[in-house]
Amino acid sequence: MSDTHESCGDMGGLLVESRIVPVGSLRANEWNMNEMSEEVYQFLKQNIQKRGFTDAVLVTKDMTIIDGEHRWRAMKEVGATEIEVKVLDLTDEEAKAETANRSLLRGTVNQERMARVLKEVTKNKVAEEIEQTIAMKQQAIDRMVGKYCDAAPDPEEVPEPVSDFREVETTLQRGDLVILGDHKVLVGDAASVVDISILFGPELADMCVTSPPYYNQREYSQWPTYQDFLMFCDDVIKGIRSIANESSFVCCWNMGSSESEHEFIPADNYFQFKQYGFVWIEWIVWQKQCAQWNIPRSQHIDSGRYVPALRWESICVFLLGDRPQFELRDIKKVREWQENLWTMQKVLGNEQRAVGHPAMFPIELPYRCILSFSKKGALVYEPFCGSGQTILAAEQTGRRCYAIDIEPRYVEIAAQRWESMTGRTRTVIRGSKGIPNPE
Repeated sequence: MSDTHESCGDMGGLLVESRIVPVGSLRANEWNMNEMSEEVYQFLKQNIQKRGFTDAVLVTKDMTIIDGEHRWRAMKEVGATEIEVKVLDLTDEEAKAETANRSLLRGTVNQERMARVLKEVTKNKVAEEIEQTIAMKQQAIDRMVGKYCDAAPDPEEVPEPVSDFREVETTLQRGDLVILGDHKVLVGDAASVVDISILFGPELADMCVTSPPYYNQREYSQWPTYQDFLMFCDDVIKGIRSIANESSFVCCWNMGSSESEHEFIPADNYFQFKQYGFVWIEWIVWQKQCAQWNIPRSQHIDSGRYVPALRWESICVFLLGDRPQFELRDIKKVREWQENLWTMQKVLGNEQRAVGHPAMFPIELPYRCILSFSKKGALVYEPFCGSGQTILAAEQTGRRCYAIDIEPRYVEIAAQRWESMTGRTRTVIRGSKGIPNPE
């Protein structure tokens, strides 16, 4: 339904019209630079569930969101089918400027994305015009654009300095098993069938959702050669196969490529899965809300060489046995991403630093995979626990997750985040003693 129910006159000199429209008709804004922590976002959802939706989302005529993207996402997640919007009559350039100003007024912005918007909006303008368009002084704009838009190091190739991330202390060590309600995390090696058998015992998983370490793109994921990396992947896939329910099992494998090494890694992974009896069934493209503009490869176009800016990653889906069904009660949600192009915002750098992990995928990725390929109570395997995103998604969707990570600090982070989400306390089974030890 999209009936106009109120004419709101003029807002800041812009034609405005209020409407009630389907939630799915709105479009994410690639220029949006607002940031919101997971804790604040969960509070926003709870507030909407408790008090209802009270603040209309601002959109352009084509339903691209100018202000209110987090509210829109929260409305989708709480199951709303309609949402109030105010439609602004703006040119593309005016929409970018309005997005920047709304973000500045809210006070928390992604600096890199803001710099890109400012560079676009202020080009070919003199200082007087700029100050009439953007709520920033020319000097501040120049500093931000110079810092983030002029060939900064590639975050996919240069590891983030460890000192920038939250320091996490833990008493966990290799072999410890952490019980988080219905979930388990082992401090162990995903490339070891022995470690995986300790985690699972006699149980079998119904699906796997994971994003393995990318080849030589983080300080914790370095291999002497590409062949060494592929051998590691082979061991991980063999481990997945060892705990897979052969009657019906899917693996959602989020793997990037290595442009600098000219290696399309998902292609090699395809043959590795195939040799263990898996068949490939889907290739889902994770399109990020914006490309990476501040890296060296994105600057080559200025010298006449076409090198596309990176904006997407692969989610390859592999199958054993019968294709699984999802809960029909979730069909409205699943229909929202029925196409094989999933637009999801990447986890921003400041959030990764606050959590303490340098390579987080958005929780929406495992959330969508789990809802699409399993039913309530299903057992999900995550070979690379990291910050615990898959565990949190399993908690939200009523599934169980068994995870593993070789780094005790990351298991600690995952446990802390689960405790913060649920208000419950972990139990630790020490590898050396094998007895429960609440912490």
